[in-house]
Amino acid sequence: MGETNGSEPQRFCMRWVADPRDVDDLGHISNITYVRWLQEVAKRHSEAVGWDLARYRREGGVFVVRRHEITYVQPAFAGDEIEGCTWVECWHGASCVRHTEIRRNGERRPLARARTDWVLVDPET
Repeated sequence: MGETNGSEPQRFCMRWVADPRDVDDLGHISNITYVRWLQEVAKRHSEAVGWDLARYRREGGVFVVRRHEITYVQPAFAGDEIEGCTWVECWHGASCVRHTEIRRNGERRPLARARTDWVLVDPET
């Protein structure tokens, strides 16, 4: 893995249904749920390209979040069919920048956009 070569990053997408247990006091899906969704899409993407947690541990490092930047565009509600798409923009040594868009399935306008800085660390230290 290294710096991107200028080619278009490969997107990974997955779908799920927004759970009624994730509704906040305002009647829409909570902000904390979006953070969980970001992490789940990133994890699934990594697994899809052959890098599950067991492999990372065997190689001596795991990725952790250094920073999330989330822009909420419109609310999601219980029962909405959701699609999350993610891609890695670039690598810098032992860190990477990952983007994620979350939208209602079939809609163009996102519910939220995120940029996450991930860093590779030694799980023992």
